[in-house]
Amino acid sequence: MQEFPDVTFCYGRPLHFSGAVPHLPEMPSRSWTIWDGTGWFARRCRAGTNVISQPEVLVRTAAVRDVGPVREDLKHTFDMHLWLRLALIGDVGRVNGPPQGYYRVHDQSLQRTEHSGAMIDLEGRRDAFDAVFESEGGWLRDAEALRDSAHRALAATALDAACRGYDRPQSQPAPAEDLVRFAVDVYPRARSLPEWRALQRRIAIGSDRVSTDPRFVFDAAVRRATETLARWRWRRSGEW
Repeated sequence: MQEFPDVTFCYGRPLHFSGAVPHLPEMPSRSWTIWDGTGWFARRCRAGTNVISQPEVLVRTAAVRDVGPVREDLKHTFDMHLWLRLALIGDVGRVNGPPQGYYRVHDQSLQRTEHSGAMIDLEGRRDAFDAVFESEGGWLRDAEALRDSAHRALAATALDAACRGYDRPQSQPAPAEDLVRFAVDVYPRARSLPEWRALQRRIAIGSDRVSTDPRFVFDAAVRRATETLARWRWRRSGEW
């Protein structure tokens, strides 16, 4: 951030842990990445995700003053909303390699009590994106297309979670009806998505047979492999 004054905030790989704080040896950075802020913002819209846990971020004080106070009404995604707004006023940096922040995982955290659950997460992300487009993001030249991309990605995520409920009943991401309702509400063209067709195939087969049908067992295996690859890419490059 000293070398690149246009970077509004910088993040890196978070280290999630429980129990005693781990002590890692000091390691040099492998490299760093700098994104044009609006480009980074567009990537988040296309993916519909928040790639930052929180403690791994360093923000310029001046940038925080420019975007204004944190939105207290966005209780689950106030931080995601802040990252998106900061990206619209400057560049975004990332340190690649060693962890840049420690994130303690414990059962009593808000993330796992009041703010837990697939629906709360999806609704929180939707609210963060919408809040941005109701302010600074609304001035972007392609604001309407970007907002549509974010809503499409969230609908696809919801429908995929409903599919997961058929593939792995023990996972219980959320009631399928709630997920479908959210998908159609956030993206009225949800019925045109491949995830919608995938869900309809599962509904036609029935929940009792999906988990043993070779076609859906293969789909579930592909999903797990895709998630593993996405997690590896996120750890390495900050992208999801």
